[in-house]
Amino acid sequence: MTGSESRKRILVCSLSNADSDPRPNRIVQHLKKEFLVSFLGFESSIHNGDFYLVSLHRGWFKKGLLLILKVLRLHRLTERVAVTYHAPPNLDAYPLIICHSPELLPFIVSNKGHAKLFFDAREFYPKHFENSAVWRFVNAPFQDYLCKRYLPQITYGTTVSKGLAKAYCEEYQVTLDVLLGLPAYVSLSPKKTQPEISLVYHGIATPARELERIVIAMDSVNPGVRLDLMLAGTSKYTEEIKSLAKPRNNVRVIDPVPYEDIVKKLHHYDAGVVFFPPSTFNLNHCMPNKLFEIIQARIAVIASPLADISAFIRQHKIGQVAQSFDAKDLAILINQLTPTQLDDYKHQSDRIARRFCQQTNDERLSAVVRKYL
Repeated sequence: MTGSESRKRILVCSLSNADSDPRPNRIVQHLKKEFLVSFLGFESSIHNGDFYLVSLHRGWFKKGLLLILKVLRLHRLTERVAVTYHAPPNLDAYPLIICHSPELLPFIVSNKGHAKLFFDAREFYPKHFENSAVWRFVNAPFQDYLCKRYLPQITYGTTVSKGLAKAYCEEYQVTLDVLLGLPAYVSLSPKKTQPEISLVYHGIATPARELERIVIAMDSVNPGVRLDLMLAGTSKYTEEIKSLAKPRNNVRVIDPVPYEDIVKKLHHYDAGVVFFPPSTFNLNHCMPNKLFEIIQARIAVIASPLADISAFIRQHKIGQVAQSFDAKDLAILINQLTPTQLDDYKHQSDRIARRFCQQTNDERLSAVVRKYL
């Protein structure tokens, strides 16, 4: 028996590209050091086992059929046609299956045999796009059906925040552990804050995040405070934010950097801004990757009073939380900050950087995998 044949096999499943989707990517990259990891999804070059392609590309007939089935609440039929498997794997070959997408649960549960099923809920799926009335009417009931029917059949589960874990427990009587979205540890030291304070927002610009509030707040901040927006993506909303920032001399939109360089780029600033309104349930209870990238950069955090983020900031004393979600209160918070305070927050980030890094998640993941294998 060869070395690869003797290694235990794990199947990771996600309706995404394993190369670019951070959560499945980190899991595959870590587990393949010890196990033979196959991937089921849209695309992957990082697995060391087999690759199985699934597709959501649908013609008009299939799109229309799915719409009708969802509107009529014919969920058993909907789950059968929602995902196309080009080469379904033999699930009996995998003693452990890790799933990141609820739409894949019907196929996995029906065919997994004695395999253990680990489900990672990155959102509270029945409220994923609740800011869209159409989505709430058409898709939310199907997501609720999937959770009710299949979550009780998982072996183990995780989600990204305490608020989401509480919601899953209350709605579906399933206990999920919290597995934060943590970046790799970066060895840095806090930089001393200068009189001119530099702020940064980084990430994808989406209308639900209402980034215009951050830009408008800069009209009322003290002289010498500047903001850089490092926006990813090329959406219409991104262009709107660029247009809003252009006439302001204390706001710049800068080019994004490769994922592996984000933390080192953030290190040049004094504070990272995580200022969203609670426009959706998932945003109110988010614990985004950007929060922990800010911590790794050893800078302070400035945030809106979102439930889970604000509790974390206050617990670890790494920054300040605005009184409300209004731009004026963000400006007031920024104007009250002093270099001495920011230095204190930077040192607090430094103290917890080793604790909140990917290596911590890797150790937890390895322990769970060994337990169920």
